[in-house]
Amino acid sequence: MTIRSFISGLLLSIVIAQLATVLFVWAVPKAGNVDTINWVVSSLFILFSIVLFVGAKLAAPSENKSMFTGIVFGSIFSKIFLSVLILWVYKKVQNPADSWFVAVFLIHYLVYTIFEVWFLLRLAKPINRSR
Repeated sequence: MTIRSFISGLLLSIVIAQLATVLFVWAVPKAGNVDTINWVVSSLFILFSIVLFVGAKLAAPSENKSMFTGIVFGSIFSKIFLSVLILWVYKKVQNPADSWFVAVFLIHYLVYTIFEVWFLLRLAKPINRSR
């Protein structure tokens, strides 16, 4: 996978996540102002995706295949921990009146998780060197 295709996929994911958030807020007016959580979550997942891509890109061609697997499993646990931390800190700092911010978080989580699975699968494919 090239850096160019990664960046294209990341930009598409950003657009999809933002459009889905706008549609959610339009469909559920009670959700109120979710701008802060929207941009915080989006920024953190973008950064997480970039770090994961760099790590996986370095590990994929390695003879030690457990290195790539370790990065994938590490990213799963890190993302779960980061997700709980984001929601907890946002709840403590912003003290939102309702829990609609969790839906916005889940929109981003889903979009960026699909993107990460896509690029990790592409990086994990063995390169056919006989051609």
